[in-house]
Amino acid sequence: FLLVHRFGLTMEVLDHPSSELRELLDELEYEPEKVFIPNLPGDFVVVHVLGEDIPIELLACLDTANAEISGRRVWPGSAILATALSSPHIQPTILNSTILELGGGSGLAGMCAMRLGAARVVITDGDATSLDLTNQNLEANGLAGLVEARRLLWGVGEHLSAFKESEAAPVCGFDVIIAGDVLYKEDLPLLLFDTVKALLAANGQCFLCHVPRARVTHDVVRQGARMSGLSIEEFGLLEVSDTWPVIGITPPLSFH
Repeated sequence: FLLVHRFGLTMEVLDHPSSELRELLDELEYEPEKVFIPNLPGDFVVVHVLGEDIPIELLACLDTANAEISGRRVWPGSAILATALSSPHIQPTILNSTILELGGGSGLAGMCAMRLGAARVVITDGDATSLDLTNQNLEANGLAGLVEARRLLWGVGEHLSAFKESEAAPVCGFDVIIAGDVLYKEDLPLLLFDTVKALLAANGQCFLCHVPRARVTHDVVRQGARMSGLSIEEFGLLEVSDTWPVIGITPPLSFH
């Protein structure tokens, strides 16, 4: 039996990069990569960090400076989510809907949603430096000015309240919220789902593709959704991945 009070919880604010961190980030090599999504014409050009190994000096500086660079890669769950959105099962839900991507990083899933006919797409990330890369990708794919990139920290707090009251958020909430491969720390599921509950329309849906990382298992994610008062439905897209399912999350009928 668990009694959990979550009022006032918010995502840890990442520090602005120091001059030392900026220099190390500037030394990273980037390359554009073409990403093909089934059922969509053409492909996406996504700029990301070149290579798999991050210099140890940069990792040490990130730890000391309370900063991250996770948004500078296209993670597997993001690519799988983008593929799922284009599937016949989900695509009709995207058409003419307002879409919010949480933890967008490269913005691949959000860009996919716009090409699938979304009425409006807002891509968010908690790391301001990752949003620079998001905007580069929007420009490279001809979506600058059509898709908006915004900073958003998860959790119930002033930052979320300000976002909810801004012109970026529909008054009645977003029709669809999407997130791919964003839960890599134990404290993130509850923060994510509190954010979903605050920004999702009463009859909306959230699509999450979760790749288990550290101690954030599928069971932890399921429990977090239920503790936030959200109902979940799992459906595996076998042609995409039978290991990393896409989870459909909807408010219960009594949700307001």
